[in-house]
Amino acid sequence: MAIKTSTTVYQANREDSKNRSVKSAHTYSFASVAQNDFTTPIELHGAKSVWVTLASTEAAEFYIPAYSGGEIVSSETTNYTKMSSSFILNSEDAGVGFGVIVPSTNGAGCISGDLMPPSLSVKVTGSTTTTVLIHVTY
Repeated sequence: MAIKTSTTVYQANREDSKNRSVKSAHTYSFASVAQNDFTTPIELHGAKSVWVTLASTEAAEFYIPAYSGGEIVSSETTNYTKMSSSFILNSEDAGVGFGVIVPSTNGAGCISGDLMPPSLSVKVTGSTTTTVLIHVTY
């Protein structure tokens, strides 16, 4: 397991009613993510939706990272909490409902606004090394 860092591949802003520049979209790219690797946690404060695509159409899981001293903990030894895409099966799962769809061989994953966690890490569970794109809209 490794924690992969990102690069920004797209960012857009819009003007609000007071002519201030406000972030409207941000896309993160994580290259060479292998099976059981996690992406560096990204902050989702103010996000309305998140879409996650994998270049090789692999399966993945969503995780909420841990926090310490008011900061996100990004460590290979830290236990993150898995977001479930259906009913809670055990105490490890959090974030129940159909507003959470994990990426699979059938397509992209997403999280709706009312189930948005404060931050997110993606774990690739498929066997092919791939690129993970996280598309955030605000």
